[in-house]
Amino acid sequence: MASKRPAPENDDAEAAADAAAVTAYLAALPERARPVVAELRRHLLAVVPGAQEAIRYGVPTLRVDGRNVVHYGGYAGHVAVYPVPEADGELAERISQFRAGKGTLRFPLNAPVPFDLVEQVGAALYARSRRR
Repeated sequence: MASKRPAPENDDAEAAADAAAVTAYLAALPERARPVVAELRRHLLAVVPGAQEAIRYGVPTLRVDGRNVVHYGGYAGHVAVYPVPEADGELAERISQFRAGKGTLRFPLNAPVPFDLVEQVGAALYARSRRR
């Protein structure tokens, strides 16, 4: 049976297309959200080793070994990180105030974003992806 994985020469083209799509997404953000999303991106990339960026579900996504690890996005009044990791203790308490529905953490643009929490969430999602 033939593999569905693209030929290696297509990997570079796909990575370039993904990078261009992420760049376009970031450029199209509302001006107020753009620098905050850039910081989200920087902090998430710091805690997801080997991440490749792509657009999935309409938002930038960090992927490792072909698997989605964490998604993030920017909007007129907030930025968001998806999904919400399983958590308990202090992490669960900290994320509870930013939870918007079952799978979204929403950070309003009119308040400082707790980037240390964003890193904790990214690290927890990365750890979960490595267990799969």
